[in-house]
Amino acid sequence: MRYILIVSLLLVGCATNTPYYGNYLKPSEVAVNKEMAVDTAKQLSATYSPAATRIDLKQPASDEYGGTLIKLLRAKGYAVAEYNPANTKATSITNQHINLQYIIDQVPTANLYRTTLLINNQPLSRVYTAQNGALRPAGAWVKRSD
Repeated sequence: MRYILIVSLLLVGCATNTPYYGNYLKPSEVAVNKEMAVDTAKQLSATYSPAATRIDLKQPASDEYGGTLIKLLRAKGYAVAEYNPANTKATSITNQHINLQYIIDQVPTANLYRTTLLINNQPLSRVYTAQNGALRPAGAWVKRSD
């Protein structure tokens, strides 16, 4: 019951109107960032065809999670356009073209971590728990439906 309440509170953040994109984990949490990036790449490749999808990052990805995610997506065959603040032109969204932003955060007192992707402004989240030095999903990927 406690975990259901915590997970529910974490997912409420997906409904806010002004998300703060980025990675809020400590830079020393390299392994956690990499594991969540691997899981994210698996989820994206299960949802979007790698050879036919272009991903435009709409935020800097200079952190461990973002850098790892870009490498993994390119290795799977995605065309990834990294964030360029000089390019303010709106990007058209099609079945083969998605805009991507992410939020990586945690609840340290409960050993919970969260990945939230905003794919064409639609949130997709997953919560993880850290137990015995290993990161494990605490549930399925959750997508907000309108």
